[in-house]
Amino acid sequence: MIDDRRNATLIVKWSVPFALVVAIMAGLLPVMWGTGTGSEVMSRIAAPMVGGMIVSTVLTLAVIPAIYALVKQWQLA
Repeated sequence: MIDDRRNATLIVKWSVPFALVVAIMAGLLPVMWGTGTGSEVMSRIAAPMVGGMIVSTVLTLAVIPAIYALVKQWQLA
């Protein structure tokens, strides 16, 4: 019972940030790969934004909670 609740919580907790990242990247990828007037400038703006979205998602969902857990464990010891 507790494992089912924990799994449901994790799915909801992780699905919202992933949905946000997918939506933003879906909007930025056509800008990044576009060909037309001003596409050279826009692709140079969109490429770092896509990379930043990927890095910030990994940091938010994996690295920062791991560091928090390590610090909390260090404080309790």
